Amino acid sequence: MIKQRTMDKKKADVQQVTTQEEQQQMLFQRISDTLMDAYKYLSDLIANLNELKPPYVGSYVLVNVPEINELSWKEGARTDCISRSSVTGVKVFRQLSVSYALANPAPLSFTRDLIAAEKTIQALKENGIEFTEGRVRNALGVQTAITFSVPREIRVRLDVSCDDATGRLRLETRNLERFGKMQYEFELDALNHALLDQLALMMLGERNNVGKLIRRIF
Repeated sequence: MIKQRTMDKKKADVQQVTTQEEQQQMLFQRISDTLMDAYKYLSDLIANLNELKPPYVGSYVLVNVPEINELSWKEGARTDCISRSSVTGVKVFRQLSVSYALANPAPLSFTRDLIAAEKTIQALKENGIEFTEGRVRNALGVQTAITFSVPREIRVRLDVSCDDATGRLRLETRNLERFGKMQYEFELDALNHALLDQLALMMLGERNNVGKLIRRIF
């Protein structure tokens, strides 16, 4: 009798593990299908934007730096979908990324006094923006200010990944709509064409409802 109970427990444990593995594989497949659908949408969008090179409607702002504006889409943007092998050997997708640049061939040139220049240099370095500087001297040869030349090119990146345990998605962005990083979390079903349409507007600097569709956590 005890032996039979032991055998029954082992059988139930095996069935439970099998069920858990099946559920995990089903989740991985849902994640993969959702990311692939988004990848196809974004790949088509990027291909069209690379050809059209539309103007960017918005501008980027930093402390003690003039607005970085009059930008346009720069050819060379790309989308990537990273895969992994499942237990069954089937390739499933686990991460989606988009990278592109907004640019203007004319550099941004401006001058700041020595006190303001310190904050300008700090802001540029903190945001990874390249720049060159020159010294301004008065008639006595004393330095009074610094001139800056900043290439007007903003590199933007979006990464969508998934928490395997919860099935929730995370969108991490850099320099999207503004300098710096942002993070959003949302349910798998929220990555649909309605959200992708709004992300496309956001990428072009236009008014959008991304913040109403998904929750920003950082």
